[in-house]
Amino acid sequence: MLFNKNIILEILRRRFSFEIENFVDACVSGFDNYELECMFDKEIDFAILNNIDEMKVEEFSVENEDNIQYVDGIFEVTIFMDGYQDEELENIYVSSIVADLGIGFSFNVEEDVYSDIDLEYLY
Repeated sequence: MLFNKNIILEILRRRFSFEIENFVDACVSGFDNYELECMFDKEIDFAILNNIDEMKVEEFSVENEDNIQYVDGIFEVTIFMDGYQDEELENIYVSSIVADLGIGFSFNVEEDVYSDIDLEYLY
């Protein structure tokens, strides 16, 4: 199969959307206070993923071996997230932002079957 950025993006959206959404949600939940403060420009205790808006493949490569194609690269995802402060057992909404996350990916293609998605938070 021949690939370009649009084909890779469509594969990621159609075949791996569940895995990507769960991964991005885990990234947002895992941001520490310093990262959140840099993103929100104010004190934030935790953030929650609101929505994934856009995805764009930045780069990719394909290797062929024994009728299996190994695809890897980087995509950028634009997300909306809500920031909260934890005050006296009550979560207080502070603000929402749009952020871009860079995510490394790899997956396998064998006889038009896409499998073994691996994701890594880069930036």
